[in-house]
Amino acid sequence: MTATLTPPSTDLTPVQRAVVCETAGLFEPELFLEYHLPLPGGGIRLWYAWTAGGAPLGDRADDAALARGLDCADYIGLANPHSETTQHGRVQVIAYKVRPILTAVHAGERGPRQTREALARLFTDVTGQEWTADDRLDTWWGVGPRQVTAWLRRRGLRA
Repeated sequence: MTATLTPPSTDLTPVQRAVVCETAGLFEPELFLEYHLPLPGGGIRLWYAWTAGGAPLGDRADDAALARGLDCADYIGLANPHSETTQHGRVQVIAYKVRPILTAVHAGERGPRQTREALARLFTDVTGQEWTADDRLDTWWGVGPRQVTAWLRRRGLRA
């Protein structure tokens, strides 16, 4: 099984890169993989990869979600039910099945109201500004490399 690693690959240590490359090959096709790689001093480094067919399918899902104006509450509501978390030593991997996410977006599904309300409360607490579940809550985070990279770069994070 093959995986597409997001650039820049130089950000991973040789051991981290070996872990990502080795474990990505264990997963089925059409997945978006989110790696939580532990750092020596504490914390984690996030890294993203796609198994065979996952990257172009993810880009299609993102294009459709953005065209419909979906936001992060929709992302959580549509992506999380199609995810599975596994542990590989100290590395945690969240594998998102991209095809059912694309199907849900095309079917016009949205994230549950309770997710929107919870995020609105969180955004209100963090920013001090009043948010409601009817406000557009950030943007769709992405399950394809184009949107994941764009989302990270807009926030000044390395992609």
